[in-house]
Amino acid sequence: MKKILFLISLTISISTSKNSNVSIIKSLILPGWGQLSENQSNSAKKFFIQEGVMWFSFFGSIWTSDYYEQSYLTFAKENAEIDLRGLDLQMAVDVGNYSNLIEYNDNKQRRRQFNLVLDENDINNHWQWNSDANREKFKNMRINSGLSKKFSSFMIAGLIGHRIISGIHVKYIQNKKIPNIGYNFYNDGSKSVKLIWNF
Repeated sequence: MKKILFLISLTISISTSKNSNVSIIKSLILPGWGQLSENQSNSAKKFFIQEGVMWFSFFGSIWTSDYYEQSYLTFAKENAEIDLRGLDLQMAVDVGNYSNLIEYNDNKQRRRQFNLVLDENDINNHWQWNSDANREKFKNMRINSGLSKKFSSFMIAGLIGHRIISGIHVKYIQNKKIPNIGYNFYNDGSKSVKLIWNF
């Protein structure tokens, strides 16, 4: 509760502050918010839309990953007679690559990978696909779930990067508003002061 109240008070203080650095902080919290504070509504709108699309893609990828995961777990139970719930991902990979436990263990023993041989006395390790077509279908569902999960990780990185870009953009906007004072020197030794505005 204290953390929530702190975040609320921090947000209120940031939103009411006039400090130029606050606009950058706003953009780091929500891309477009800082641009809005700098009266750049068009830029703010673009950042808001991009942020919305990225969040939509992030939650969409999570939903897709969960959907495929639940689908392949159910599919394996119905067509290979194995319950993969609670087992590690490698078990799901092995179930998708081999028709049954005997075939899997034979392969590992031929390769002298004895540490990977599964206990045949454990009924939870047994599976038997009713067809190679269903095994391949299961394998594709598992791969799609993994790809969706990886995409959600990329989207997290994208959301972080979007905030950095938005903060840099606000700083650029602020710098355009700050006049730069430059000096001109002439051959006769006189000096002139020139006020330069960047737009």
